[in-house]
Amino acid sequence: MSNYVKSTNFTAKDSLPTGDANKVVRGSEFDTEFDALATAVATKADLASPTFTGTATFDGLTATGTVNLSGANVTTNIDGGTIDNAVIGGTTPAAGTFLAVAGTTGTFSGAVSGTTGTFSGAVSGTTGTFSGAVTGSNLNISNWDTAFGWGNHASAGYLTSVDFSDISASAITTSSETFADSDTQLPTNAAVIDYVAATIPQIAEINDLTASVTWADVPDANITQSSVTQHQAALSIAATQLTGNITVPGNVYLAPSGTGFTELRGNTNAGAIRFNCESNSHGVTIKGPPHSAAATYELELPNADGSAGQFLKTDGSGKLSFDTVSVNNISGDVTITGELLADSYNEKFKRVSSVAATTGYLLSSAAYDSKSFSFASQTTAPQAVQFNSNGTKMYTIDQNSAVIYQYSLSTAYDVSTASYDSVSFSAGSETSSSTYGFNFNNDGTKFYVLSYANDAVYQYSCSTAYDMSTASYESKSFSHASQETDSTGIVFNNDGTKMYITGSGSDAIYQYSLSTGFDVSTASYDSVSLSVSSQTSQPTDLAISSDGTKIFICDNTNDSVFQYNLSTAYDLSTASYSTSFSVTSQDTIPNGLTFSSDGTKMYMVGTSNDTVYQYSTSSTSSSTTFDCEDANVFETELDANTTVVFSNPPASGTNVVNGYLLSTGSYASKEGTVSQGTNIQNLAVSHDGLHFYAADYGNNLIYQYDATTAFDVSTISYASKALDVSSQETTGIYGCSFSNSGYKLYVIGATNDVFEYTLTTAYDLSTASYASKSFDVATSGTNFLMLDIEMSSDGTKMYLMTNNNYDTIYQYNLSTAYDVTTASYASKSLAIGSQDTATAGFTLSSDGTKILTVGGTSPDSIYRYDLSTAYDLATASYASQSLSVTSQSTVPVGVAVNTDGTKTYMVSNVGTEKIYQYTTGTSELIDSTAYGMSLKVIQDSGASGYTVTWPTSVKWPAATAPTLTATASAEDQFVFYTKDGGTNWYGFTAGQALG
Repeated sequence: MSNYVKSTNFTAKDSLPTGDANKVVRGSEFDTEFDALATAVATKADLASPTFTGTATFDGLTATGTVNLSGANVTTNIDGGTIDNAVIGGTTPAAGTFLAVAGTTGTFSGAVSGTTGTFSGAVSGTTGTFSGAVTGSNLNISNWDTAFGWGNHASAGYLTSVDFSDISASAITTSSETFADSDTQLPTNAAVIDYVAATIPQIAEINDLTASVTWADVPDANITQSSVTQHQAALSIAATQLTGNITVPGNVYLAPSGTGFTELRGNTNAGAIRFNCESNSHGVTIKGPPHSAAATYELELPNADGSAGQFLKTDGSGKLSFDTVSVNNISGDVTITGELLADSYNEKFKRVSSVAATTGYLLSSAAYDSKSFSFASQTTAPQAVQFNSNGTKMYTIDQNSAVIYQYSLSTAYDVSTASYDSVSFSAGSETSSSTYGFNFNNDGTKFYVLSYANDAVYQYSCSTAYDMSTASYESKSFSHASQETDSTGIVFNNDGTKMYITGSGSDAIYQYSLSTGFDVSTASYDSVSLSVSSQTSQPTDLAISSDGTKIFICDNTNDSVFQYNLSTAYDLSTASYSTSFSVTSQDTIPNGLTFSSDGTKMYMVGTSNDTVYQYSTSSTSSSTTFDCEDANVFETELDANTTVVFSNPPASGTNVVNGYLLSTGSYASKEGTVSQGTNIQNLAVSHDGLHFYAADYGNNLIYQYDATTAFDVSTISYASKALDVSSQETTGIYGCSFSNSGYKLYVIGATNDVFEYTLTTAYDLSTASYASKSFDVATSGTNFLMLDIEMSSDGTKMYLMTNNNYDTIYQYNLSTAYDVTTASYASKSLAIGSQDTATAGFTLSSDGTKILTVGGTSPDSIYRYDLSTAYDLATASYASQSLSVTSQSTVPVGVAVNTDGTKTYMVSNVGTEKIYQYTTGTSELIDSTAYGMSLKVIQDSGASGYTVTWPTSVKWPAATAPTLTATASAEDQFVFYTKDGGTNWYGFTAGQALG
C-alpha cells in the first residue's frame, strides 16, 4: 500500500552480528508497525478501475460506476440472481418480467411480455405478449397472423406481388384506349402496338440522292422543312470554325464550287500542309511564302510523272513540267567554295580543299603562352601538377605535407583562369609526408602518390571522380625500392596495365606491368628501364603521350624538358632520345610536368616561384587528298603549306601470272634448315606463306617454322611450336595438310588412318587439339599404305597417295566438308608410277587444276599433272613437265607450292634436313593501260608563298620536284600518271605562273 511507511529497518538488524543487543526486534516495534498497517488499511482510498485476475466471487455487489465483465477469457455466472425480481438461472428458468427491454437483436425461446420495448435489430421468439408499443427496424416474428390477428394474407394484411391472372378482364383497356393520364386500367400488348403504329408513320429510305423529295411525302407532322433547314444551317462549317486538331476516320472531300479553292490560312506563321509517314513520326511540309514576300501566284502540276533523272521546271507562269538536264555553256563568273565535281565526256573535274590537322606533344614546337598561376597561397613546395580529363580541374601536391590541393579553371586548360576550390586531401599518413610524384588513373576515380621517404607508391580512390573531398586510402601500395630509392614521378598507360616511375637515385625510368589495370598491388617489374643520365642527373617528373610513342622527363639540373621516342608504344626498351626544351626563363627548379589530353598544351610547376606555367606544344599542318576514283582533273587553292596525297588510283595494269612452269624452273638459291626432328617425311606451307611445317616420322611430331617474309624459305626460323600426334598415330607420321582457313589439320601415318585436328588460331600449332575424328583407309577399299594427304579448297574432297609399291593417288568424297568421318572412296585415282616408282610426296594447286609429285627415282625430280576438271582425278594426265632437284638432294620426301605456283618447295631427308625453294613461274604486270590526271595548284591571294610536299612515290625529271610560284593567286599546272596502280607515279610540270 502506498500510504504505509515502514518504521523499523529489519534488514539492518539482520546484518548485525550475533549477540548484538540491537539485533532483537522489540514488542514496541511490532506495535508500531501493526498500528501503521491498520491505519493504512483504514484510510486506503477506493481503487479506480480495478482489474481482477483469476476467479472472483462477489456477494451483494454494489457499484456506482460501470462493471466491465467483458473479455475473451471472462465468464460471468449470474445464475440464481434476479433482474427486476425475476430469478435468473436454475434448472427451469423462472419467468421474468421486464418493464423495459432495449437491444439490437434478441432471441426469446419462452414467453416475452412487457409494457414497453424497443428493438433496433431482429427479435425472434415463439410466444410473447407485448401490451405496449413494439418498435424496431428489423423485427422477425414467426407468426404475424397470430400476433396481429390478421388471418389469411389473401384477405388481410399487405400485398407483396400482383399477378395479372388475378386481374379481371373488365380492368383491361381496348385498342381504342387513348392512354390519358386519368386512366386506371392496364393496356394489353395489342392495344399498345396498335397505338404506336397509328401514331408514328413509317418513313421510307430513299437511297437515290438525285431523286426529288417533297415535304408532302413526309407523313410525320412533327418534322417540318423549316426544322431541317435549321439543322442544316447549324451543320454548315464556316472558314473560322475548324480550330485545334481534327481527326476524321475516313476520306475528307473538299469540293470548292466553280473557280473556288481550298485555302490553308496562316496564323502567325504561313499556311502549311504536312504529309506524314504512316506512324506520324516523320513528315514533309509544304509551306506558303512569308507575308514579307507579298507573293501571290499559282503553280500547276505536270500532266505526267516524268522519267528517271528529270527535274521540275516552270514555264514562267507557274506551269510545271518535267525536263532533262542539258549541258549549256556558263557565261559570267562562277565562284566555287568547297569541293566541286564535274563530269564531262572523258574527264571528271574536282576542286579539292585542304584539311588542317593539329599535332600535339611536339616539344620541338614548344612556346611559352605567357600564362601562369601561383600556388603560393596554399603551398610553397609544389611538386607536381595534374588535370582532370577535360581541363576544368587542376591539382598540385605539397612536398613536405603530402597534401593535394584542388583548383577550378573557368576556361579549360587555361591556368590563368584557375581559382582555389578550398578542397584538399592529405596523404601524409601513408607517405610519411614526403612526396614528389602524383597522378590519376584514366577516369579520376583513383590517384597515386609517390613517397620519397618510403620508396613506394600508394593508391587512393575518389567516390566522385576528381573530387578530393571524397578521397580515401585504398590500403594498396607497391614498393619500388629495388629499382629506385628516390622516386619523383609516376605515370600510367591508358588502360593502367603499365606503370612508369622515375627518380633521382638512378637517373632512369623504370617500367612495370599491372595484372589488374590501375591496381598497384598487382604490379611487377618488367626488367625494362631507360637511362636518362646522358641528359639529366636530377629527373623530377615524367609524362607520356596518349599514344605511348613519346615520353618526357622534367629536370632541375638543366631546367629543361627532355623528349624520348618509343618505336613500339609503351615499350621503354625501344626508346631513344629526341629533343629538349628549356624552361629556365620561367623557373629554375622545375619539379612537375604534364600535358593536356590532346598534347597541345604542356604545364610545368617549379618551386622557385611556386607557380605553374603553360606552354603550347602543337603545330597545325594541312593536307590535300586527291581521290583518283572521283576524278582525273583536279584543282586546289592553297591556304597553308600542304602535303599532297594521291588515293585510290585505279589498277592501271594487268597482272599476268604464269605458274607451275617446272620445265623452265630453277633453284632460287634459297633454303631453310629444319632444325628439329630426326626423320622428316613431308612438308606443308600456309596459304599466306608465313608458316612452314615439317612432319617428323621419328618423333611423331609436326614442327612449325615461321617466315619473316611470306613464301621466302630463307627467312624461316623454328617457332618453338610443335604438335604431338603420338596419341593417335602410334607408329609414325608420313604427311599432313591444312584446310585453306588454317583451322583444320589432317595427318596420315603408318597406321593408315587419317586423323583430324582443330586449331583455335589459324595455322598456330600451339592451339591444335585432336577433334576425335578419324578415317580408316582399310575400310575404303583402298587398303594400301598411304604416304601423303591433300584436301580440296572446299573440304569436300580428300586425296591420299600410296607408297612406292603402287605409286597411285586416290580420291575420296566427304559428304560433310572437312569432316573425315564422312569420307568414302570416289572410285577415282591417278597412276603416277610411269614418272617415278619411288614417289614420296605430292601437293595440289589452290585451284585444283594441277598436281605436283616428288620422288627418289633418278633423276630425283618434281613432276606435274594437269586436271581438265578441277579436283577430278579422272581427268588428270601427265603434263610432260618436270624439275630436277638432284643437285640439292637425292632423297626428296616432300613437295609444296605457293598459291600461284611461282614458287615450289622441296624437303630433303638426307644429311642436314632442309627445305629448298625453286622459281617455277613469273608474275608480270602488262602496261597495256595507264591512269593519268592533271592538277592545278593556285596560290592564295595574299602572296604567302605556300609550299607543297609531294608524295614520295612521285618521280620527277632529274629527280627534282618543282618549286611553286610564290606570287599572289599564281597558277601552276602539273600532270601525273601511273602504270602500276599507284606504286610509282610520274610527275611533269605542264606550266607555271600561267596567265
